[in-house]
Amino acid sequence: EIATLPGFEVEKLYSIPKAQGSWVSMVFDDKGNLYCCDENGSLYRLPIADGKVTKVEAVKSPGFSQGLCWAYGSLYLMNTKSPGGIYRMTDTNNDGVFDKQEHIVKCNVATEHGGHSIIKSDKGGLYYISGNYGKLSKEAKSINNNNWQEDTLLSHLKDSRGHARNIKAPGGHIVHFDKDGGNQQVVATGFRNPYDIALSPQGSLFTYDADMEWDAGTPWYRPTRINHATFGSEFGWRTGTSKWPEYFADSLPAVIDIGPGSPTGVLFGTGAKFPQKYQDALYALDWTFGRIYAIHLKADGSSYTATKESFLSGKPLPLSDATIGPDGAMYFLAGGRRVNSTLYRVVYTKAITPAPSTLTASPLKPLLDSLVDSPSVKLAWDNLNHSDRRIRFNARVALERVPLAEWLELYKKEADTLKVIESTIALARLNKHGDVILKKLAVIDFAKLEQGQKLSYLRALSLAYIRTKGSIKSEDSQVILKKLEAQFPAEDYDLNVELARLLTKLESKSSTQKMITLMESVVNEAQKIDADLLKGNDNYGHQFKRMLKNQSNSKSLRYALMLMSAKQGWNDTTVTRFYTWLNEAEQKEGGASYKGFIKNIRTEAIKHLPENLKAVANKAPKPKARQEAVAIAKGPGQTWTMETAKKATLDLSKANAANGMKMFQATLCMRCHTHGDKGGDSGPNLTNLAGRFNKEDVLKAIIDPSEVISEQYEFQELTMTDGSTMTGKVLTSDKKEVVIAPSAFSLAQTIKIDASKVKSIKASKVSPMPGSLINSLNPDELRDLIKFLTDSK
Repeated sequence: EIATLPGFEVEKLYSIPKAQGSWVSMVFDDKGNLYCCDENGSLYRLPIADGKVTKVEAVKSPGFSQGLCWAYGSLYLMNTKSPGGIYRMTDTNNDGVFDKQEHIVKCNVATEHGGHSIIKSDKGGLYYISGNYGKLSKEAKSINNNNWQEDTLLSHLKDSRGHARNIKAPGGHIVHFDKDGGNQQVVATGFRNPYDIALSPQGSLFTYDADMEWDAGTPWYRPTRINHATFGSEFGWRTGTSKWPEYFADSLPAVIDIGPGSPTGVLFGTGAKFPQKYQDALYALDWTFGRIYAIHLKADGSSYTATKESFLSGKPLPLSDATIGPDGAMYFLAGGRRVNSTLYRVVYTKAITPAPSTLTASPLKPLLDSLVDSPSVKLAWDNLNHSDRRIRFNARVALERVPLAEWLELYKKEADTLKVIESTIALARLNKHGDVILKKLAVIDFAKLEQGQKLSYLRALSLAYIRTKGSIKSEDSQVILKKLEAQFPAEDYDLNVELARLLTKLESKSSTQKMITLMESVVNEAQKIDADLLKGNDNYGHQFKRMLKNQSNSKSLRYALMLMSAKQGWNDTTVTRFYTWLNEAEQKEGGASYKGFIKNIRTEAIKHLPENLKAVANKAPKPKARQEAVAIAKGPGQTWTMETAKKATLDLSKANAANGMKMFQATLCMRCHTHGDKGGDSGPNLTNLAGRFNKEDVLKAIIDPSEVISEQYEFQELTMTDGSTMTGKVLTSDKKEVVIAPSAFSLAQTIKIDASKVKSIKASKVSPMPGSLINSLNPDELRDLIKFLTDSK
């Protein structure tokens, strides 16, 4: 059975015999004939009359195609059998036979993750899309001179099961080319394995990129997602653990995350005899879970926001491609990977009330395009601090395209912070002047930057070390190191990740202990996967359900991956804490590669340890059995402030104290605080909190724990004779040694320090309690927690 929305009906047109293969691509010509191709065989032509297939005939062609396009009086075919590439087939005498066949784009795309769809361009010519295994032809050039690298600051791990181990940037890509195959321009890069592309009536290009389900449960897992592809855009796919976070300033974010799946066809409803809302929609096909999503787009700045709706679903329904027919119906195929294949048709049966289109072009599109079409120093520089992220991105790309001599002095004199950051990224990507960059960034007051600017600043700094390391002076690095150490840790997770990344690279002596504390204390957040979606595929669904019952803490795993590269800060206690965490993490569930990644982090990290600490690592405690499931916040969280938290908790009448007790566990409060007969003892007992403090007091203590620190629970800051610092609870101190517990989560784990190496000890102004523990909670969960703690009626 196939379910669809009210008013829509689905009819089966043709069940493809096994002898005709499994069909994955389709297109109508200008005479109403439908062409479909077996992914491992022949091309077929199906004349359609009154919504019925009147005949099926094989067409002589290269076949083996995952992409077909009718344009300029010819059929364009993406052939995935070696040598592969795009063929143009033309019927020159109009007798129904393609008598002219030209191999117009020669590129190595002979793989399932290679050459896919082709569509007609609104600029003249066509576009094609390829997955990450496809290789660009030698003629293909990008507007940034093919300037792509891995751009990862620390060591990374390749997939533990061997997938895409040797695949490097640019990854999956979109290319524009003339109708005869010439003038090949790379439009967008950094995809994994998108199958299709779709052009809106306003000229905006979209694709639906694939996830890597083996990565589920890790911070580098990326769900399937809709991307708006503009000329020069980069979306940050890299192999293994080195995928870029969305906030990297030299990449662009998705329009909307969809979730697990296997993306295939995408198309707009343009020309369909559907209600206007569904003519405007972008349709995205998922092969694995048998769904067609209707993506409803809304212009936002230079790009779009979106919502998704399940338009059609079936089980099993391995969707491969779709198109709008001349009759205004949607035609779609189920097939691929040699499964039984079927052709379907979707029609709308109710009366359609005329309505205006809500799909509009961005008012910033002309500026976005002009930065690509007519780059100049003035146009680029004027827009480096634009409020729109994609405009800033294109301005930076435009700057890279003009000679450096035209703007280097401008860079040295620039005082606008955002312009400095964006132009620094451009300068670093040109592999130039690392010494100039560090001096320029050193004078920026990092503490006064907004969060997004801080992340961009740190990415610019990382790129300087990645691309221009040969021109960076050690004394400049020391200035940067002290600057960053003073800001670490911060209250924001992403910011802590990027600070930790750079501090690890710069071999900070004080950051390793802090990273381990963050790894142990960062609050897990439930991974959101639609339970109904998982019912669409028993095999894939079972794997995700198993993971959801025993979720890993992917936020903690991000720190663990960076600690793998740490060379400083290791001692008996930090090694024990780190490897104990790894042993516990290995008991969790994730995708097929998850446990292999944990094993490989352990293997690589131990290489940096001296022999005596390697023995400590190997003796780290291992869980005897799977631990009791820990409550996890559903989220989505936010960075709570006193103002927003007070507003959210004004009315607790509908709050659920029972769930609040679970949030007390989820936010790790129970690790240090006792409530009732459960919890830890390194922090104050909170059992009778309601009798002593009001809601505002409780919120203030949670959000800003460092404002008032009881001497009973304060930590100490130790300054060492080598200039490094260390924090922890000083348990004993004499002339021979100082014993400290570096983590409030376990006062039993201690470090013994030679007293002669300690220069001074003073009370730490930073509470051992992190200030961001409730940031994983949504408003309902925060209300539940406060209800539980204050027992409000």
